[in-house]
Amino acid sequence: MATEKILGMEMTDILMLIGILFVFILISYVIIQAIIRRNTIRTRIRLEEIENEKMKMNMLFKKKLREELKDAGLFLSKKEMDHVDSIKLDNSILSRKILYKMTEMDQKTQRLELGVNKAKLEGKLDEIEDYEKKLFT
Repeated sequence: MATEKILGMEMTDILMLIGILFVFILISYVIIQAIIRRNTIRTRIRLEEIENEKMKMNMLFKKKLREELKDAGLFLSKKEMDHVDSIKLDNSILSRKILYKMTEMDQKTQRLELGVNKAKLEGKLDEIEDYEKKLFT
């Protein structure tokens, strides 16, 4: 067989070099992607850490603000204090009503689940009794 020569190299040598070049490019691509992913993950982790720090700072700021406002509450008028107290009372009433509704919903859901289970078991028992009648009569 006649093999062609290009640039003084045989065709099989050229194909082998092209294959090696392709594998090298593929390996380089995979390595670069791994480095990019690692850096992206590090960046995300750092952003989450910064976000957590920001949240902590916000919480500390709000806590300090509340403490300062508590001190300022000593200087509220009787009418203002009564208004704030009525809002607190409304909040506690709403919280109790919400708790009642949640408890009622949980209990009704549990009752429904038990009723469904009971109905399933009764159905299974009826099936078993039917099979027993067929087998033993």
